Amino acid sequence: MNTPLSYSVTRWKEGAWQHIDDSVSPEESVYVSWPGSSCRLWAWPDDLEPLCVGHALLDYLHLGPEAGPSPFRMSGSVRSISIPPGIDSKHAFAVELKREGEKDRDDTPSIVMTPEGVVKHMDDFLTLEGTCPLLWESTGCFHRAGMFDPKTGAFIRLAEDIGRHNCIDRLAGWACLNGVDPADTVLFLSARITASLYAKARRAGFSFLISRSAVTSTPVEMAREQNRKHPAHPVTILGFCRPREQRFTVFAGEGRIA
Repeated sequence: MNTPLSYSVTRWKEGAWQHIDDSVSPEESVYVSWPGSSCRLWAWPDDLEPLCVGHALLDYLHLGPEAGPSPFRMSGSVRSISIPPGIDSKHAFAVELKREGEKDRDDTPSIVMTPEGVVKHMDDFLTLEGTCPLLWESTGCFHRAGMFDPKTGAFIRLAEDIGRHNCIDRLAGWACLNGVDPADTVLFLSARITASLYAKARRAGFSFLISRSAVTSTPVEMAREQNRKHPAHPVTILGFCRPREQRFTVFAGEGRIA
């Protein structure tokens, strides 16, 4: 398991200079290949296999619309490989993805949450110990995403990374490798929901998004348009979910809040 690095730095605080040791997150290059193409990512260098599978699935090989789930069931595998000559990376992986057939689901799963449950589970999401304890507290630069199972009332997977998009890749890759359908879960986020993050989450299959942070206009419009045109496949977006203040804002899909 990787841990934050320590650097000697100079800090200006309360009118005086301080010489201290501060924690900085490692960021390393990851080479990812799949049949016919490849790319290079920058990421927190831990548990990289799900990240590589998710990135290939959502950014390059996904077979659905830009902001909608794929109609196909996918399976995948990943293996570590030697770094190709001329590639400046510390890690290298090869990804294989396979289309297993079309999904047989006609409607979006019936997920309903109470206001009290939303706030409680966001508090759990923000305080649960992840892959490396105190990443945010020590470095101030980490994002987190989590898959919550409304049937069991528990988080089935947490992902942390320096990039918020990497967090979605990590969840999607883990789900693909383990045969889990993100459509059956609620996506909790520490990051703001922008157009690009919303599109990636929807491509992964999520239809219920809850963020501690803000929501931009494009996801709101896209979700509301989806709900108008396809009421059997609703999308719910909640933002500003703050447990300490006991509040959140529903931007789309309020029918799934009991």
